[in-house]
Amino acid sequence: MKYLFCALVLFSSVITGNAQKLPVTNVYCIYLNQPATTTIWQASKIELLNSYNNRAYNNQPYFINANEVLITSQGNGEDNTDIYSLDLQIHQLRRLVDNDGKDYSPRLSPDHSGDITCVHINKNDSIQNLCLFSGSDGSFKKYIFQGVGQIGYYRHFRKDLWVCFLVDQPSNLLSFINAKTMEKKIFASSIGRTFEVLSQNEILFVHKILPDQWILKSYDYSSQKMTSWAVMPPGSEDFALMQNGNVICASGSKLLLLDKDTSTWKELMDLASLGIHHMQRIAIEGQKVLVVDEPK
Repeated sequence: MKYLFCALVLFSSVITGNAQKLPVTNVYCIYLNQPATTTIWQASKIELLNSYNNRAYNNQPYFINANEVLITSQGNGEDNTDIYSLDLQIHQLRRLVDNDGKDYSPRLSPDHSGDITCVHINKNDSIQNLCLFSGSDGSFKKYIFQGVGQIGYYRHFRKDLWVCFLVDQPSNLLSFINAKTMEKKIFASSIGRTFEVLSQNEILFVHKILPDQWILKSYDYSSQKMTSWAVMPPGSEDFALMQNGNVICASGSKLLLLDKDTSTWKELMDLASLGIHHMQRIAIEGQKVLVVDEPK
């Protein structure tokens, strides 16, 4: 299925129905005209990717490789969310994971099989489990975690260990879970939705210590020690790791780079002039940056 990109405005198809909608969000791809390692970014072009689902929910973008992207979308009037695969080079769209449940947070399986992991909620249910789907036809293959808690987001850590964001009450928890034994080890609470694996021994995450004080921290699995890296910009809990280890975050209309020497954030790019004012999740691959914006 072919689809068309446009810089800012796209036509969308109308899907009938009376289902409750998630927030309207858009996914943009920013093409940098210089290496991402520079301290000032300029865009050669910006594409709005969700032409297939305009004025609806599109979120959690993930790079399969430099040209292929996964996006979670909910169509207007639909109740379930599906996973779409987009080829940025040939402008090809595929509804990859399509079932009567809800699927979120797609990523490549760590076993290098080409299959897709997702948080899945069965129809008429509210339990959030981590599942494996076929990367070729989107069919269900197996549960990775079932009934271990309300999994919101996740990362494979090492061997059988995964790191999972649990949206269990009373607060958001960060936990290691063993896929073989189902043993769970909670190591942080009141955390932000974004976290990344730094190495086979270290996790980087946002700790929401106070409503107005969110700290970027690392956790060492072996020593069980936490280290504070920097105070996050007000209201910002979304960041991404670059291949060189640098950390970038989204704050309003700006993309910022963490200066590790001073623990301060420096501006890379401001997208306000393009009407992008409320960025959330971000992902980076080479000279391409994916950003999610929630228009107000």
